Amino acid sequence: MLRCVASLAVLLLIGSCVRGQSTPESQGGKRRIVLVTEYDDTRAGAEASQDIAAEMGFIDDAELQSYLRRVGERLVPYAPERPFDYKFQAVDQREPNAFALPGGYIYVSRGALALANSEDELANVLGHEITHSAERHAAARNQITLRQSPLLMPLLRFARIASYSRDQERAADRGGQRMAAEAGYDPAGMAHFLDQLRDVERMTFSVNRMPTFLSTHPGTSERVTDCSVRARSIEFQRRPETTEVRRTYLESIDGLLLGENPAEGVFEDTTFIHPDLGFRIRFPEDWSLENGRAAVGARSPDGEASIFLTVEPTDPRDGLDPEAAARLFLARSAGQYQADPRHSKHLQLGPLPAYRIDGRGIVDGRNVGAQLTFVPLGGLMYRITAVAPIRVSREYMGRARVTARSFRALTPTERHSVVEERLALAEAIRGETLADLSSRTDNAWDDQRIAILNGLPAGHVFEGGELVKIAIAKPYLPDSSDPVDPAERDAPEPEDAARAAEGPAGG
Repeated sequence: MLRCVASLAVLLLIGSCVRGQSTPESQGGKRRIVLVTEYDDTRAGAEASQDIAAEMGFIDDAELQSYLRRVGERLVPYAPERPFDYKFQAVDQREPNAFALPGGYIYVSRGALALANSEDELANVLGHEITHSAERHAAARNQITLRQSPLLMPLLRFARIASYSRDQERAADRGGQRMAAEAGYDPAGMAHFLDQLRDVERMTFSVNRMPTFLSTHPGTSERVTDCSVRARSIEFQRRPETTEVRRTYLESIDGLLLGENPAEGVFEDTTFIHPDLGFRIRFPEDWSLENGRAAVGARSPDGEASIFLTVEPTDPRDGLDPEAAARLFLARSAGQYQADPRHSKHLQLGPLPAYRIDGRGIVDGRNVGAQLTFVPLGGLMYRITAVAPIRVSREYMGRARVTARSFRALTPTERHSVVEERLALAEAIRGETLADLSSRTDNAWDDQRIAILNGLPAGHVFEGGELVKIAIAKPYLPDSSDPVDPAERDAPEPEDAARAAEGPAGG
């Protein structure tokens, strides 16, 4: 989060993106692009990969990235012939996911890596995505849209936009299993992975979890059965490099970060805490929470409204003056969404000076009401944006003001209270149960989770010597000791101070 400028707002299709012919709609903040040839795919994938790096980020583990590339490169010789230079990357996404961009850009999330239990499973997943890219399934969906309005929450929601057709999914399953088998992997790995993923989806990881590889690929139960049956009919022969598929795989993901990445901020209920940047903000109850590298925010239950926070670029000559930042924003962006500022005022959010603009604009062809609050903290300027259709905007702006008032610096205690979980390996003792092993190793997972994530039945008893995935929880160490001015940090709770200075939430 917050590593890109706040004006970055890109919405991509899974496996789609990006250069080519654009329609006149691009003048209104949208750009529609058609993929025509495989050479367009290569250019499109290269451009989209930059957005992936900016919005999702890659896992900072050179050995793991190298391992992933080695497995992927074993499959490439058996892929349909294309002029693609395949690239494999592990992305920093907690949900189990995998996707492909045009031109051979293949991505696997750390959530998927944590879920898989062998190199067989990983190879089948990579083969599946290679097939999507090689067969140009993205091009079959014709055109895509890039949204760039600063009043849209700048989060990549890859899995929410479109999914492949059933025929394309079946083709990718077949192609992935065939490639895996020819490279010396068990083609049953696809069915095993999908089956585990289905079990994971039944657990409540988060009320607001992102879509995953499973939810974006339709007909999963049917596909599990089809993959299992198909695997029995495909012959494969192990190769020297594909014999220790479980141990090699587990040792490669040892130490992998699990759950939310504290370096990108974490949610505690509806309160977002960023220990590195030293702030917190509370979003409305029962809204859908979203966290990306360019923004953090929430959407109303009916999907009509959104409130999000981004870092706002400033002119160095203005310093951290919130009014100057607001004027710069309007000068840069007003024409894009036909901004009509109606009211503006200086505020105090606790000890923090702030500046708010209320107005109207056009986003995606709709008339919207918007409220933008600019506030400096810790050497950065933040923009808190609330947007809703004009017909209902009044009922949401009170919530937006409450959200803005909740923005404040973290105390030292709060900054050091964040916990991270990392994957570790434990060797089982003969006769012990999952509960026994968890108790002995201080495993942070409950019995259901350790069973599912290790592909084991709930009542499993170990023979002894098996490697088992567990989770170890420990305090997160913020990137810097204290990025926030003490005067900003030690002030009274801003909700009370700001409420007194500004008046009722509905005012």
